[in-house]
Amino acid sequence: MGRGGLRVICAHCRRPLKRPAARIGRLCFGPVCARSLGLLAPPSVRHAVCDVRYRVERDERTPDLFAGVAA
Repeated sequence: MGRGGLRVICAHCRRPLKRPAARIGRLCFGPVCARSLGLLAPPSVRHAVCDVRYRVERDERTPDLFAGVAA
């Protein structure tokens, strides 16, 4: 695969890797397997979808988009 180089595969799930996320000796691990095995830190909570600092303002004059569907 590639230009005659060796294929790098995950030591845990045996999937081919383009770039290993963690290595222990000669064993390479992908990002999902490395997280599940505790080799990588969990992703930060800083990029959360809901931020408590922002309040949602409701407009009473705009009709609900799905008002007629929930019957």
